[in-house]
Amino acid sequence: RRSRPSPRSQRGERAFGIHVVMVSPSSMTVSADFLQALYKALADVGVRKSQCDYDEARGSLVLNVGKGDDGATRVVPVAALASLHEKAAGERARDELLAAAAEAFGRGAADVPRKFEECGARLLPQLWPASKIAALQFSLGGGVELPHCGLHGESPPLPWSNNESEDAQSLGVVLVYEYVVQLQSGSGNDGEGSGSS
Repeated sequence: RRSRPSPRSQRGERAFGIHVVMVSPSSMTVSADFLQALYKALADVGVRKSQCDYDEARGSLVLNVGKGDDGATRVVPVAALASLHEKAAGERARDELLAAAAEAFGRGAADVPRKFEECGARLLPQLWPASKIAALQFSLGGGVELPHCGLHGESPPLPWSNNESEDAQSLGVVLVYEYVVQLQSGSGNDGEGSGSS
């Protein structure tokens, strides 16, 4: 997902979104205090700790909530949230970030609608290097698929290399659903952020 500055952000409120950010495994250390605060925020919206599976190596938390047709699996970018939480401009901003994450992932406010017509202009195809697609797919863990294909409709997995130059064979199309959160106090990143999930 990505965000655009909203009219509200120009009236003194700060636009903020939740990023899915790829970080190297060595920088994915998340403090126990942050994890406990996140679990508490999720519990406040009805998510039990038993519904959460934290993968430290990937820096993500997989939530399995609901049952049957109402069930959902959501991947929380914990490492990215922890980084934003650490940079937040005070306790209020940190609390707002946790509440926004709980609303987005715990309650499902950022879920992609089940019907195409309900997506509107928030459904955005994007061109990504195959290496970025592979890295994000790795961070999602088993059983969670990133919706993508090759530039010419090729089925996953896409061929990729760690070369610096990318060509048409190493590009893929990722389907992204935009979700933007408005926070009163900002994120600590000069007050504005963009979202992705």
